[in-house]
Amino acid sequence: MGYHAHAARQADSATRRYLNDETLLVHITAAHAQRRGSYGWPRIWRALRDQGVRVGKQQAQTLIQVHSIRGKGKKRFRVTTDNLHDLPIAPNVLNRPFSVDAPDKTWVGEITYIATQEG
Repeated sequence: MGYHAHAARQADSATRRYLNDETLLVHITAAHAQRRGSYGWPRIWRALRDQGVRVGKQQAQTLIQVHSIRGKGKKRFRVTTDNLHDLPIAPNVLNRPFSVDAPDKTWVGEITYIATQEG
């Protein structure tokens, strides 16, 4: 327990020191940019901890909020299909189920969205 334990504690505490706010802000902005701005403060904090950057949760949250670093929210789902209309509907020419006698006679595809003048 004497000198060698003291020397080991000194070496260990030197590597455990916390970073100052400016250095942490550089790490935070790098982690935020690396994730294309999609992470909020909890995930940024976890990413920093995974990288070995010693930062407390409260300190990370405060720095992120003070510097207005925000994660992108998910885009809201927007319904684009309107089945309740009186517009003419294209006839089903193939009349499924179908069988083809020779190759390259019938082509099948799915069109999910077509841009029109009406929107």
